[in-house]
Amino acid sequence: MKPDRRTRRSNDRAKALAFQLAACAARAGLEAMLLAGRDGLVACSPRSRSLGRGVANRLGHLRPFHFFVGDLEAFGYSLPSVAARGFAVGDRCFVIGAVGQPGDETLREMDHAIEGVSRILR
Repeated sequence: MKPDRRTRRSNDRAKALAFQLAACAARAGLEAMLLAGRDGLVACSPRSRSLGRGVANRLGHLRPFHFFVGDLEAFGYSLPSVAARGFAVGDRCFVIGAVGQPGDETLREMDHAIEGVSRILR
């Protein structure tokens, strides 16, 4: 049996999503990681709510398997490095976004975030 890597847990979906995103952002050395839906921000790593809301409003339209990498201007923030990927959980579409200097771990942690979010939302 695979050992459980999770150090923080919650039965509350919003907290569980925030814990998942915070852990992935920290491992990748990112400023923030967020989850966006068609209507905007769903969850984000702690202390980055307004930043996450700005990014979510700009990228919530990405469809599953579509990517965005580049610079954004959102709510007064000039974001030099944003990576985002659309994905689906059942019939619902979401976007995972990573804010900060991309490194070797960024894509891997975005994939981990998508796996964790999918598990939490099922």
